[in-house]
Amino acid sequence: MKGLAHLRARLEALRWARAAVRWGNALALLVTVLLVSWGLACALDVTLHWNRWLRGAVLVVWGTGLAAVLHRWIWPEVRTSESLEQVALIVEREHGIDSDLIAALQFDGNQSPVCGSPRLASAVVEYVAEFSHSLDVFRGFSWQPLPRRTGTAAILAGIAACSLMLYPAHAAAFWNRFWLGTARYPTRTQLIELTVNGRPVPWQSSVPEELAIPQDQPVTLAVQLAGDIPAQVTAEVQGEETQEVALWTFAAREPKTFAFTAPRLSESMQLTVRAGDAESDPVHIRVVPLPLVELQWSVIPPDYARETVIADTPAGARTFSALQGSQLRLSVQPINKPLAAVQLKLNNRTLPLAPVDPAAGSSWQLPGTADLGELQETLRYELQVVDTDGLSLQPAIQGEIRLHPDRIPRVAAAVVSRKVLPTATPALTYGASDDFGLQNLSWKLEIVKADGARRTLEQPIWTSQSHPRERQVRGSIDVPLKDLQLAKGDELRLIVTARDDRGKFPPGEGVSEPLILEVTDRNGILESLLEIDQQSARQLDEIIERELGIGRLAP
Repeated sequence: MKGLAHLRARLEALRWARAAVRWGNALALLVTVLLVSWGLACALDVTLHWNRWLRGAVLVVWGTGLAAVLHRWIWPEVRTSESLEQVALIVEREHGIDSDLIAALQFDGNQSPVCGSPRLASAVVEYVAEFSHSLDVFRGFSWQPLPRRTGTAAILAGIAACSLMLYPAHAAAFWNRFWLGTARYPTRTQLIELTVNGRPVPWQSSVPEELAIPQDQPVTLAVQLAGDIPAQVTAEVQGEETQEVALWTFAAREPKTFAFTAPRLSESMQLTVRAGDAESDPVHIRVVPLPLVELQWSVIPPDYARETVIADTPAGARTFSALQGSQLRLSVQPINKPLAAVQLKLNNRTLPLAPVDPAAGSSWQLPGTADLGELQETLRYELQVVDTDGLSLQPAIQGEIRLHPDRIPRVAAAVVSRKVLPTATPALTYGASDDFGLQNLSWKLEIVKADGARRTLEQPIWTSQSHPRERQVRGSIDVPLKDLQLAKGDELRLIVTARDDRGKFPPGEGVSEPLILEVTDRNGILESLLEIDQQSARQLDEIIERELGIGRLAP
């Protein structure tokens, strides 16, 4: 029963040889297909400079063809798996043997009792074991076409390896472009950077790069080069509406930098820059209008002045005045296009505005967390907006919020005579007014004795008991002097003080002109009356002279 071990080993070797041929042919075919297809694609791409759409179509065709090759030739080879009995059947057919090999292998490997005659099974095994030593199981087997296919694959792999070593930059660019990247093949002239109005623009993009430019604004193009610097750099532009083609020639600004300032653009266009053997991908310049906005300032005056002050400011007003202590609110309304960002620069602070409706971006306001505080000084501001095209106001909106202070009360006071007796009670006539309301009035009397001693008295005159506060107060009050122990020669300074109502803020205080009263006796009073009569007589003389035009009257 051990006589078939040699036959089994040779059949196993045949099975592995057949598998090696199948796998070798499949792998060699795959390598050949990949290298040939990539080489052809690289040659066409280098020559024709395919854009991304064409490369995408080629990638689809390449994937479809590779899938067909895998399905038609490679997969059937690698999925085939032959058993020892199948290999034995192939050997039987090649040598014209009926079925003795299959039967002997089955009898030899069967451990259960053999159905039928055991002696007959043993005889078949012994018979096959005797002639198997002279049986050539490899007859009819060929290694073809494995050497030819592997040789072809090896030659192509060698060519690819040499190309990679000689042109590594081209190979890297092709691999990136084959998978729809934006790399470009090396050129003698290297385009380092392309800027439009100072903004770097990606120029290695098969899909045209879109750039928004303000309408009726000049455009400055700048190109930075390296390598073989040409004598001339040009840009080919084509209008989107008129389809007119123009050629712009750059001027050398520096040894490796060229620039060109185009006239004001009135339509969108597509631009391609060429310098030596380098060429940029198309750049789409879209001409768009600058954003237009309308701003509305709202002033919230202090509580004590809300019934008096008109808080609304004219729409679009950039410079206005607001009462001290007021709070400010700002609303920005776009006119011609949605906005992407709005910022308010207020003195040394920058406050971002938030959209009322983020989806529409129509109206922008200062958020509740942006506390502007209470107005205490003149503020200068700058408003800058950025629209959905990335354009900003040129120049930014600037303005000034001027401080309108709450003026102190205005106070006036008067007495009939400036000379008083020590026991007199002079009548004080007073009047006070304020923009928003008075809180209280009082008089203050400073006594200066003849020997230089001083003392002060103060008493209230009037206190507001109503709301809103009174804005004007007039009246008179007696000032008793008999209890002040005055004597001839003393001097009195009488001042009326008015305080206004400013709510939570400290009140403003206004004072009248000081009234100087001289303490005298009865003779002093008579002299003062005589002086008053003489002044009155002189005033009458002056009036008669003016009326008659006759000059001064004789005494």
